[in-house]
Amino acid sequence: MIKFVRSAKFFKNAKLRDFLNKYYREDASVGNGSSAAALVFEATTGIMLSPSPTGHLQKVKDARTFFLKLMKNSSSALSEMEKQFVVKEIIEAERAIRIAEKSKYFIQ
Repeated sequence: MIKFVRSAKFFKNAKLRDFLNKYYREDASVGNGSSAAALVFEATTGIMLSPSPTGHLQKVKDARTFFLKLMKNSSSALSEMEKQFVVKEIIEAERAIRIAEKSKYFIQ
C-alpha cells in the first residue's frame, strides 16, 4: 500500500500526494501504514505508537479535515481515482475516530 500511495504515477495532485507522504509511513509495522490504522491499533490495544496521550487521534482528525476540504475545494483538480481514494480515506478516518472515541484507553 505504501508504494502505491507514494507513487506519482497514480497521484498527480501534488497537495494530495504530499499529504499522503506524511500520513502513510514507509516503516510502519501496523496495518496499511496509515495514521488511521495506527489509531485503531492504539484504541484496541492500549499501546500508544505516538508520544501524545491521545496517540494518533488528533492526526487522524486533522487528516479527515484535510480530505474533506480537498473534496470540497479542489474536487475538479482530482482525477476520478484520486476522488475515490480520498472518499475511502475519509471513511477510514471516521471509522478510526469512532473506535478511538469509544475506547477505554483514550482520555475523553
